Amino acid sequence: MSNQQQVIQLLRLGNNACSLALQSVADNSHEEPSPSSFSVIRTDFMSLLALIYATATKLAISLKTSSPTYSAAITPLKDMTKHVAALSHCVNMFNINEHGKTFTQEAVSLVRDVLISTQSLLQLLLDIEVSDDRNKWKEEYLVRTGTLHDIIENARSPTGLSKDNSSAVAKIWNRDLGALEDGVREVAEMIENAQCGDIGEDEDDDDDGWDELGLGSSKTLDKDELGRTFKIHTVLRLTALLDKKIASDLLSSQLRNLHPGTLDKFASFSPALLSASDELIASLFSPQDVPSVKKELDSLTHIIHDVKEAVYPLFSETSETAEEAMEKLSLNGQAPGKQRSQKKWFDGCFEQVSKAIESAAVTLNTNTET
Repeated sequence: MSNQQQVIQLLRLGNNACSLALQSVADNSHEEPSPSSFSVIRTDFMSLLALIYATATKLAISLKTSSPTYSAAITPLKDMTKHVAALSHCVNMFNINEHGKTFTQEAVSLVRDVLISTQSLLQLLLDIEVSDDRNKWKEEYLVRTGTLHDIIENARSPTGLSKDNSSAVAKIWNRDLGALEDGVREVAEMIENAQCGDIGEDEDDDDDGWDELGLGSSKTLDKDELGRTFKIHTVLRLTALLDKKIASDLLSSQLRNLHPGTLDKFASFSPALLSASDELIASLFSPQDVPSVKKELDSLTHIIHDVKEAVYPLFSETSETAEEAMEKLSLNGQAPGKQRSQKKWFDGCFEQVSKAIESAAVTLNTNTET
């Protein structure tokens, strides 16, 4: 068997190994007790990513379309098959009960991306070897190698794979916070435009082509709509502040020793807050449908209530580790405060949110009755 024939065979084996690895990850429930500590598994996981990165580089060099060196590609191809199998085995050792569901899902998603990208590269290299015209693949094989490199580089960067479950949950909150704050600014601009009368009739009459698609420019808020929007803006602003404090303080790495399930509850709250806020903002564009605005405000209110129900148990944890962690938190970004100071801040914030919601609800109910 020639070296080229061996390479073709190994490329097929590697491709199949990726399929088996993907299936293994998909079938695993991640509920079996972990045989090793979290730090050991994560370290091995990151090492395997580095090995796959280096192996992909070797393959790109040895199997370049212009002048392949088949003998130099045999060992890297064998290594790649081993690495993808080891990577799936490694990620399957993460346990949702011990290590957290949020982190485990993040790691599994990363592995899927790596395996799919690796398989895509191996399949292309195989297509090149059985093709009559190698040169037509020159750019594509470099692109796919670069794609795999980018995925792994991002995962190994400081902002890549989370360090633990609390970091994974906080990452979701920080990710959504930017969009939530953008929404608050959007509503502030709506209010400013209405107060200054920036959107005039001449502007509305301009035909920019969007009206045909039902996406014409929004109309200026009238007096009643402006009043409702102003009240809702206060609710959204306080919600964004609450989101920011939860991400920066309660979900900080100082709480990594809390039970993973306690933190995992928060993973779904941030996307829910963002989605509810977006729907509420969308209902504020003129002409407003008051029942719709009220419905979306009620939805956001329910989610904030769920968040509140999840936050307060953090202040009543009985374990020594949890109490010590809570005492290290700082809500003002300055000197660490005690647990009662943290609870006092959230007491005040939730109270202000509640008052803002009640004030907005009164305005909406008044308009509904009239």
